[in-house]
Amino acid sequence: MVNEKRREKVSSEEVMSVLKSMSEPNSALSYFNSVAQLPNFVHTTEACNYMLEFLRIHCRIGDMAFVFDLMQKRIVKRNLNTYSIIFGALSVKGGIWASTIALGKMRKAGFVLNAYSFNGLIHLLLQSGSCREALEVYGRIVTEEIKPSIRPAQH
Repeated sequence: MVNEKRREKVSSEEVMSVLKSMSEPNSALSYFNSVAQLPNFVHTTEACNYMLEFLRIHCRIGDMAFVFDLMQKRIVKRNLNTYSIIFGALSVKGGIWASTIALGKMRKAGFVLNAYSFNGLIHLLLQSGSCREALEVYGRIVTEEIKPSIRPAQH
């Protein structure tokens, strides 16, 4: 847990140091969550990805979904590594290019993407040159009745 005296001030570097010193998933997740509850503190992408990887190694898929949800609620950037860790935990082969396959597995495992995450995933797909997959993910957003902020180009 976070020391009560230091409760108001904790650095991202300190959080990473403490997380890396832990070997037990329940303790690490408890610490991660207690820090997330601090006012004026938002976990970094690095810390969240570290936590996702730590939980993946310990086969804690439900807890990974909790961390991912926290990333969404606190608007912590999800990057290629974030999705790679999740896809690996769900045994999805093919990396970011397998996003459309992964979305179904993610939902079944408790990873429910919000509009911001869908938009970010589409952006990552476009950056990697996966235009077809980006359009498939966009189609998924529309069928799930999520209002996307990205619109397909009109010619």
